Amino acid sequence: MACGDDDLAEGFRSAPVALALSRHRIIQACNRAFAALFRAEADALAGRSLALIYPSVDAFADVVEHWLGPLRDGAEFADERFMKRGDGDVFWCRVAGRSLTPADPLARAVWSFAELPTPPHLDQALSRRERDVACHVARGRTSKEIAKLMGLSPRTVEGHRLRLMRKLKVSNAAELNVRMGGGVI
Repeated sequence: MACGDDDLAEGFRSAPVALALSRHRIIQACNRAFAALFRAEADALAGRSLALIYPSVDAFADVVEHWLGPLRDGAEFADERFMKRGDGDVFWCRVAGRSLTPADPLARAVWSFAELPTPPHLDQALSRRERDVACHVARGRTSKEIAKLMGLSPRTVEGHRLRLMRKLKVSNAAELNVRMGGGVI
């Protein structure tokens, strides 16, 4: 027995996995699980940039270079990263995607999202700001670069780095960079 369009649409809306369809990185449709995960109304997300669910505009921009090759090849690409809910809460998430148009990978794509426990090396009761700084540290950015991206003073970023070092029990910035590099893209 074949499914009709109404059955497929309801299946998408009711799927237990957070799903979104995008065109050129704009959310075209998302299901109830996606809306619940990101603490937003599904209707309010349609037509909005996927940047909305990234911890920073920079993180949204950086991910493209990692995904384009596999998406162009027609493969699924997945990684784990910090994402941001509608209320600003930052959480660890597995993101998987596949292009529906490999010749133009971001023209049409389908994405799934699954919240994961924060990895032990990052799960030390980090504040939202510390998590945001941690994302940038993982990308090898300097305090000055992070400050500019986050609209903070370099001294404030240094304070967050220092607290991260204490919480993660590392003694210098090089060890912090190594510790933060695991799994974050």
